[in-house]
Amino acid sequence: MRGRLGAIQRSQIEMQDAISIETDARSKIADVDFAAESSAFARLHLLFQSSVSVLQQSGQTRQMLLSLLQS
Repeated sequence: MRGRLGAIQRSQIEMQDAISIETDARSKIADVDFAAESSAFARLHLLFQSSVSVLQQSGQTRQMLLSLLQS
């Protein structure tokens, strides 16, 4: 009887450990996924801002050329 109870307790402890390990693994995977998505977003945001800046500069260059031609 004691042996059975000991085995059941040991099995329960092992199950709790396995659940804890799985929970930790899922948490780490979620953290890595979030970091990857955040990095991709930051990269795309930087590219977008660079594109806007280039377009603004090209518009200013056109305006300067037109004003020079009109002078």
